[in-house]
Amino acid sequence: MREKIEILIKSGEDVNTYTAKVLCSDKTNDLALLSLDKSEFNGMNDIPFSISTNSREVGTSIFTMGYPMADYIGDEVKITDGIISSKTGYDGDIVTYQISAPIQPGSSGGPLFDKHGELIGITNAGIM
Repeated sequence: MREKIEILIKSGEDVNTYTAKVLCSDKTNDLALLSLDKSEFNGMNDIPFSISTNSREVGTSIFTMGYPMADYIGDEVKITDGIISSKTGYDGDIVTYQISAPIQPGSSGGPLFDKHGELIGITNAGIM
């Protein structure tokens, strides 16, 4: 596992490079939790969400954030909303949800929040 990774953050027309520490990673799901040194990065005060490990029920209101097709529709964050439509994913997978919010190419890997702003998942696929 890498201990550090460089990330780019765009702010207006400026693009800044930061070194992030890898707190933990999950190779199977292609995920990592990163931490920026607060003295190096002052882009925001507190993180505006919390991470939840509790399962959500069918019908729970959700929203996603992502940067789909940025070359065509702009590099501003896009938000879509919907509900959890099933507690099982593709082929009955019990570790994924099916949601009604559209996920376009480029949004995969973005956060899935409940209506309280709790991070409840990561978007990773769409079925055409």
